[in-house]
Amino acid sequence: MRRSRPKLQAFLGNLGGQIRLLEAKTLFGSGAVGLALCVYWVLFFLWPLRSLPASEGWVWRRIYLLSWLLLPEELITLWFGEPPRFALLDRIPLFGIAAVIWLWAFSWGWMVLGALRVRDYLRLAERIVFSLGVGVALISLFMLVVGLAGLLRETWLLWGVVLLSLISWGVAEGIRIRRGGYFPRQAKPDTSEGVGPKGVLNQGGSSALSAVERILGDGPLWKWALLLSFCLVIVLGAVLPPVEFDVREYHLQAPKEFFQHGRIFFVPHNVYANMPLGAEMLVLAAMTLLGDWWAGALAGKLAQSGFTFLIAAGLVAAGGRMGIQGVGLTAALLFLSTPWVVQIANLGLVEWSWGAYAFLAWYAWILWAISKEAEGGAASRKVCFSGLCPGRTGLLFLSGLFAGAAAGCKYPAVPLVVIPLAAATVSCFLLRRTFDKLSELSSPENPKLGGRLVPSVDSSAERTEASHLARDGRRRFLFSVKEVFVGGAACRELSAGGNRGILFAGVALAILVLGILLGGGLWYAKNAWLTGNPVYPLLGNLLDGKTRTPELVERWSRAHRPPGFSGAELLRDCLRILWGSEWLSPLIWPFVFLGWRRVPAALRWLALGILAWWFGIWWLATHRIDRFWLPVLPVIALLGGFAGISKDQWDRQLTTYALMLGTVWNMFICTTVGGGYPHFFVPLGQLKNDPARIGPWVTYLNQDPEVGTVLLVGEAAVFDYQIPILYNTCFDPCWLESLASGRQPEEFRRVLRDRGISHILVHWGEIARYRSPGNYGFSQFVSEGLFQLWEKAGILERIPQFAHSPVVIYRVR
Repeated sequence: MRRSRPKLQAFLGNLGGQIRLLEAKTLFGSGAVGLALCVYWVLFFLWPLRSLPASEGWVWRRIYLLSWLLLPEELITLWFGEPPRFALLDRIPLFGIAAVIWLWAFSWGWMVLGALRVRDYLRLAERIVFSLGVGVALISLFMLVVGLAGLLRETWLLWGVVLLSLISWGVAEGIRIRRGGYFPRQAKPDTSEGVGPKGVLNQGGSSALSAVERILGDGPLWKWALLLSFCLVIVLGAVLPPVEFDVREYHLQAPKEFFQHGRIFFVPHNVYANMPLGAEMLVLAAMTLLGDWWAGALAGKLAQSGFTFLIAAGLVAAGGRMGIQGVGLTAALLFLSTPWVVQIANLGLVEWSWGAYAFLAWYAWILWAISKEAEGGAASRKVCFSGLCPGRTGLLFLSGLFAGAAAGCKYPAVPLVVIPLAAATVSCFLLRRTFDKLSELSSPENPKLGGRLVPSVDSSAERTEASHLARDGRRRFLFSVKEVFVGGAACRELSAGGNRGILFAGVALAILVLGILLGGGLWYAKNAWLTGNPVYPLLGNLLDGKTRTPELVERWSRAHRPPGFSGAELLRDCLRILWGSEWLSPLIWPFVFLGWRRVPAALRWLALGILAWWFGIWWLATHRIDRFWLPVLPVIALLGGFAGISKDQWDRQLTTYALMLGTVWNMFICTTVGGGYPHFFVPLGQLKNDPARIGPWVTYLNQDPEVGTVLLVGEAAVFDYQIPILYNTCFDPCWLESLASGRQPEEFRRVLRDRGISHILVHWGEIARYRSPGNYGFSQFVSEGLFQLWEKAGILERIPQFAHSPVVIYRVR
């Protein structure tokens, strides 16, 4: 193993040399780079998008989407409805509730950061980002506790907690302002290196006003304008009613059922409602605050979209931490302008919630890993492991809290975030030689490698070094030339004395696990309590769990296992990630390529490790939907942010023009076919019953006064039903089978009447989809012959408006 390391390093060195030769400041090098980008973009725009629905014999390609520009009247209809109307006032209460939730989150997070004594290790932008992340994670935990206690209908209680939190935070910060905590008259000079109370925030320009100036000075105004335009698209789109199947099946339906029952409980007919639902707790909070499930769902859906802004703010903060002007803003623009980001946020899916937590978990871990003993002064290079400084320990605890919050949103976060973080924490202590080598590779004093693997210090960098961004910049982040991760000197000190490294690793791991358990452990404890399986419905054949039969376990496993492991599958999935995924940005991977040489060595190694692990787990252990690899997009965007810092004029012009044209294309996609449901200015009342969003049978049942409880068969996207319903997903026991199996027609009629069931809806189209080859499957008990038998027996009669497939509605006689 040791012999292979020099070969690997030599290979990587040669590869880096070839890339540098390709990007040499010569006509040939510039032309080669331009040619490579042109080839990529040709593939990108001409690649067949077979996942998009199309008529037989037709395959969509991105270039065909430009046909929308020939139909401007269609765009007006899409945005304003038919006839065109402009409505925004009906959204204002929903905007207000979403803002209250995030302000509530900030108040809690800010106070927690103070209690953990980590503020002095963070820049002001990082304080804000971390406060929001911590606060929203705690709100999720709080709503879970309130729901388990059966207090979800107590609107006054939640409003009391919100107001008390905001008042307490306001009073505490008001006192701090009066004491000069925000606007110090004279700043202390920067005399230390690393991350610590004396090396980060106690410097000139640490006030709120100068921090705003620093952030706005991180790039040209046109970048900020583009960034804000995508924020506006997300805000306008996320507040609209849901159209996506999974959102209507459980992302909003589960909170709706919890709210209607006034408590969080085991849902035997919807397997997804029993999984970790940390992000959906924002929806539940909005429903409770408004006292209405419909308006609360829209406000909560908008609040969930705030995770995209949290990621963008985190990228800007990371760029400021590095002290390299333009990296953070470019990375944030690359991320927010990606159509996948806008679509997922607007549809109400939750990938950006656990994606944000994953990004913040690694961010906090990096700050912990490079922070140093605060009391050591400028001469000290020791990290505070053995002393367990409260502030520094707080950073590791925050990392665990964010990782646990990610696991509290989706099960995949356990292998993708929690496990690698725990392994990295232990490795800091046990793999001293590896970290020593990383320190050597990142040192500019290394005549062989240093000058190549660390950012070059050109004239522009020298000017930046004296700027506000660099005061806690290169020397203080992970990409520091003096300390990488823990740093060689600190590792040697920690490893001295035999088993001390193992002891410190155990203590650090315990702190991390404590944060993980607080962030998401209660979801797993809830499942263990209610079902006997903490990861319900996973491992159903081993741990069992309520409603899990061998048939249902097999159906679930078959639907969620990887489709295959052939070389052709691997190639196809790699191409899909690079350019084949339908709502990918044409900028993200080209900018990674353009900026790769400028990425500091330590970040390059860490990012490669995260991406390799993430894509490996995604390909080997999941059913490979795009939404499971997309949460790592912030890391990719951060790498792409380095494309805009070159001093070469040709490089700057290329990245500037590409960024402008690419974001214009992305805006076009996000406001038309790729934005989810872009009826941005249509009145919400009109969209509530929009026939393009919900089937006419839903409207019919909602408006028929004679309808009692409706038994739904094959219909699982049930959020929009405003009447009592009985339904089940294809992975749960079939309601119809449990009510009718083994009973004669007259007995079945009696059971229906006892339960108040007045109608039965059968969605034969969905049942046929479930039963199609390679799909999920559906209960074999349900058949057309069975319903014909009941019709002949006089138990059921068809509603004339819905007498034929794909949806048939029966009235119980």
